[in-house]
Order: sequence, then structure tokens, then C-alpha cells
Amino acid sequence: MRKIYIPGKLIVSRRQAKGLTQAQLAEELGIDVSTFCRIENELVAPDVENLDKIAQWLGITITLGKQNPSYEVTVELETLHQKLTRIQEILGE
Repeated sequence: MRKIYIPGKLIVSRRQAKGLTQAQLAEELGIDVSTFCRIENELVAPDVENLDKIAQWLGITITLGKQNPSYEVTVELETLHQKLTRIQEILGE
């Protein structure tokens, strides 16, 4: 089975934009803090359960391609871009 890494920079930027620490977000998601820190730093790939929790929090969908045994990560780019733009506006960046 292939492991899926969610880009740590994406997690960090969204987490910081919401003013959360690693510990706060880990608690919110129900993930052990140490495990979450290792996922965010891309030292380990999340298991399926944690992958789903993080993906939902980020607002992304992860699907397994049926014809291709590899994983595809589908991000609603327009929605994500709009949200990030709005966050930057709020933060005055």
C-alpha cells in the first residue's frame, strides 16, 4: 500500500491562519500531538483515519483511482484559493 503525505506547508499555513498551535489542532482532530507533529513535518504519513480527519479539516478530498493503483489528491483549488485570499485579506497581508 502506498503512503499519502499531505504537504506539511499546507497544514502549517492553514493552522497558523486560524491561530492554532499544533497541540490545539491535534486535540481538535483527535490525533496524538506527537503523531500530528510528525505528520505536519512530513516525517510520517498519516494512517487512513488521520488522513481523513486532516483532509476534512483542510477541505480537500482524497480519492483512490480505480484504474491506477496510486492515490490521487483532489483539491478544490478555486475554493481553497478563495479561502486563502480571504484569510490574507483579514490578516492584512
